[in-house]
Amino acid sequence: METYKELLTFLQKASDTKLMKFHTARTRKTAIGRIFIDSMFESSSIFELNINDVIDEFQTKNPDISEDTIKTYKSRFTTALKDYIRYEKLGEAQSIVGNQQYIKEVKEKINKAEVVNLPCPIRKGKHIIKINNLPVDLTESELKRLVSLIKDFTDMK
Repeated sequence: METYKELLTFLQKASDTKLMKFHTARTRKTAIGRIFIDSMFESSSIFELNINDVIDEFQTKNPDISEDTIKTYKSRFTTALKDYIRYEKLGEAQSIVGNQQYIKEVKEKINKAEVVNLPCPIRKGKHIIKINNLPVDLTESELKRLVSLIKDFTDMK
């Protein structure tokens, strides 16, 4: 499982091999390090996490950081992840920036697993539940059964 640490290693390697400018790699590493250090997402797969959840947690822990800085950190993570996928996973030499369909297709190729473990924040920054062994190809009827089960559980109170 690739965590943010593999992303940092990739950025260092990209800088060392001149694949990426030193300053670009450094600013991305700094941003990623800051949002993940001491985070509950520190051990999460970079392919399975929701960056918005990571950013929400970071903002909660750092309320004095400006909205512009938050946007910059999020952007630096996103572009670093795209580059990681492109160069490390696919071995490509060309840039395809901003193509969400491309990222989706790559994730599908990389995540050949039949199930995922899904962290679900239910109380902003306070409580995260994990749904383990969730089928990647969850059907609408299975989703409805899960929702019904959770609703029945909450009605028991």
